[in-house]
Amino acid sequence: MTGSSARGRERAVRPANGEIRCYTRHDGGLTYSLRITIPAWILLPAGHARRRTLPLGRDDQGWTEERALKELDRVLAHLTLGHWPIPDPRTRGSSDELSVVECGRAWIERHPEWPQNTRNDRLWRLRNLEPFWSMLTPSQADVSLVDDYRAFKVRESQRLQAAIDAGTPELWDSAGDSIGAVRRSLSHGSINKFIAMLAMILDEA
Repeated sequence: MTGSSARGRERAVRPANGEIRCYTRHDGGLTYSLRITIPAWILLPAGHARRRTLPLGRDDQGWTEERALKELDRVLAHLTLGHWPIPDPRTRGSSDELSVVECGRAWIERHPEWPQNTRNDRLWRLRNLEPFWSMLTPSQADVSLVDDYRAFKVRESQRLQAAIDAGTPELWDSAGDSIGAVRRSLSHGSINKFIAMLAMILDEA
């Protein structure tokens, strides 16, 4: 919890390698931002601070705590891969193009005739495209980003297995019925299924 001032009230929502800050304005609305730490292995010019604030936006612009959490996950995923700077999420507002994940949801909703097993499988694949693709659009998807995503999922799988081996498994904290379930490491075959899902979404977009 941060201190309050005459300008309003600010609270830290999720401490980690970064956190969400939610500022209550005088009009009662909310403004969201991220406070992150750039890891030591990412080289920065001399004199550049590693603690940064990344503005997101206001609640009347569509920002919610859930959306901010997904953006924090996306930013931390890119920092883990050594990416800096990270594109400003507000620049997406200049385009009406949906994100890759939004396109995936819309694609699934257009096919109510699919068997439930097919729907469940594609929802599972889509969940594993988040948070990396939640703020990237189909027109931004290129070979280098796909390679980065694959590397991210491999590292995530290694981290999940290490946590299981240490007796401190990570649990799902979202995605409906999966809340509280142990997050398992992923095989290369599963990761390939996510890449295939990405290709299907891009074909439909």
